Amino acid sequence: MGPTHVRAMEQFRELDLDPEQEAQIREILDRSRAEVRSVVRQSRDEIRAILNDEQRARFGEMRHRRGPIRGRRRGTGGGPPSPPPE
Repeated sequence: MGPTHVRAMEQFRELDLDPEQEAQIREILDRSRAEVRSVVRQSRDEIRAILNDEQRARFGEMRHRRGPIRGRRRGTGGGPPSPPPE
């Protein structure tokens, strides 16, 4: 179980799940993660299709600088910090 699963499962601790329930939730999380990856890939391909050659090259550089999304949490990783709540 990777760090993403550990964090995801933490939110269910207070439900006192039995081992079978935990296994079923892990399966759901695995499937969901695969579906999300597929949607991200498809979206990225669609975006590339509308960019010109220069923009595609810059888009690739942006993705390379940002690095993999896996393991990032909200408010960490690439991009500017979120503004404070008002």
